[in-house]
Amino acid sequence: MSDAPTDPTPNTTPDATAGPAVRWRTLLLIVAGILLLIYAVLLLARWTLRDDTPLLTDDALAKAEERWQTSGPASYDLELELGGARPGIIHIEVRNHQVTNLTRDGKTPPKRTWYVWSVPGMFDTLTRSLEIAADPATEIDATKDTRWILRARFDPKFGYPQSYRQIVVGTGPEVTWEVRHFEVID
Repeated sequence: MSDAPTDPTPNTTPDATAGPAVRWRTLLLIVAGILLLIYAVLLLARWTLRDDTPLLTDDALAKAEERWQTSGPASYDLELELGGARPGIIHIEVRNHQVTNLTRDGKTPPKRTWYVWSVPGMFDTLTRSLEIAADPATEIDATKDTRWILRARFDPKFGYPQSYRQIVVGTGPEVTWEVRHFEVID
């Protein structure tokens, strides 16, 4: 038998396995904190970058066209900013329902393209976009998984398209335009 005195207090010195356990818990807390921070940043980005332009529907387009037919001016100047594959600035002048001048980035394109950027031409573009969005595979020979998401906002007084977003999931061109200036000419 040993005559060595025994210490009744428990050993408070951590054993060899306590060190790695503490390190693992610390590491897990750090990783969880980083993941939570990333999630918060993504939520904030989604909220701040959210596109609040309404979805384009046949009904919204018909109402806007009707408003344009009843309230739209015969003469106007319009400037819009294009985005997507071919960004640029378009300035168009319409007098008595006829396009009299158009520039794209300060240059005059062929007259055969002018109508597209008049308000009636923009309505035609939106109508065709709705047709394509209904079945991109058939309409433009896109892949089966291609989807077009169309968004548009219309001027509450005259009905012209103030902004348009063609968001493509799959294959196809993404297009945007935003009216920067619209002026009725007497």
